[in-house]
Amino acid sequence: MKTLLKVDSIVLEQSPFNYRPFLFLNDEEKDTIEQSFSFLGILMPLLVYADRNGQYHLIDGERRLCFARKKGLKEIKARILPPETPVEALLDYLLYQLRDEVQRSAMNGIGFIHFAVKTGISVDWIFQSLSRLPGFRPDRRFIGEVEKIMDLPLPFRRFCHEKRYSLKQVRNLAALPMEIIHLLMEWEDDLHLTASVLDEIGSGLRDCIRREKVDLEEFVKTSGFEDVITSGLSPREKTEEIRRILRERRYPVLSEANRRIEERFERINLPEGVSVRWDRTLENREVKVELSMRSADEWERISGLLRAEALKRAIEETLEEI
Repeated sequence: MKTLLKVDSIVLEQSPFNYRPFLFLNDEEKDTIEQSFSFLGILMPLLVYADRNGQYHLIDGERRLCFARKKGLKEIKARILPPETPVEALLDYLLYQLRDEVQRSAMNGIGFIHFAVKTGISVDWIFQSLSRLPGFRPDRRFIGEVEKIMDLPLPFRRFCHEKRYSLKQVRNLAALPMEIIHLLMEWEDDLHLTASVLDEIGSGLRDCIRREKVDLEEFVKTSGFEDVITSGLSPREKTEEIRRILRERRYPVLSEANRRIEERFERINLPEGVSVRWDRTLENREVKVELSMRSADEWERISGLLRAEALKRAIEETLEEI
């Protein structure tokens, strides 16, 4: 049924069908749409749901309603859905209308599920909707995780959305302690953070404070992280330095073994064009010697150095240690 409704009688912000707080929406076209309303007027009616208490809840047409409020309009055309309209039908409509936004990131998919839960919709409907979202599968345990993920700091959720992290990556990061997530967000502008790096640094911090039985603030102060963050290094260099420090604190025996190997090859003064690599996890018993030449004339010089006794001995000692 179409009718004219008073603009101030339509519930938006306080409506249980207000999905905006749960999603990161693209508002790039907002100014263009408002300009169109100014020239042509509001051509399409709003879609509202009339509940059994006589309240009108906006279902579709937020920009039209906001424009009407902004311009001081008293009435606006609306199509009214009756009180007996099933909630499932309303959410089916919203999911269809918002499908591009909901599928834009795993975080938006999680946000829509949380929004649906808040409306009191049945778990069966949520499972059905999950199967329509790429990367999502019906999982009762995941339904329980949704609220925890949505309780994460807004900057962190926005970061995951903007980086388009997968559902698996978001779930892994959400398992980190809240204080570590806050710290990582404080470092966001200083480090080069990917999902794997976030997971590595976050889990490294968690494991270190557990093993050393200290709180996070104390661990950060005694690890030299603040000096790295405030240094003049580039974000990538700062990130690598933070990772290096964490590896040494997290795996002291492994770090000491790698340090000995590094010093061993530094002592023999490898010539320009020769580099040595090994698996720093020490899981693979292998040493790789790599050559870099700009001309074939360099072969005689470099090949002779490769036969040096010192290099052979350093490689043998390294293989024995690995």
